[in-house]
Amino acid sequence: MKFTALLLIPLLAVTLACPPSQPLEQTARDGVATAKGYLDSAKGKHPECVGTTPASSTNCSIITRGVGAKDAVIDALNVYCASADYSNNGGPCVPNKDAQPKLQEALSSLNQTMKDVKAIGGK
Repeated sequence: MKFTALLLIPLLAVTLACPPSQPLEQTARDGVATAKGYLDSAKGKHPECVGTTPASSTNCSIITRGVGAKDAVIDALNVYCASADYSNNGGPCVPNKDAQPKLQEALSSLNQTMKDVKAIGGK
């Protein structure tokens, strides 16, 4: 389990920091999936941060920011890939190059936030 967690940390950093050798939308999906794993782990270590009224601690604030950063990537990805087929039927992404900077910015923010999540126990 620890070995897997140790592999995920560099994967997220490489996924978000290196120029993509895969389509940007795949990089975003990979980043969201990795972030979900970190967040689930952090929530498991800080159960006081889960629920409709999480505790107002630094750890809970970091988890809340992490969820927001992950959701921002999902929203930016949906704009980047927007097409009728993608939105309605889960069809292929049709990249909107005008939305690319926002998606890259959201990914960068996610990467920074996940460093904080990792520091409080997200693995």
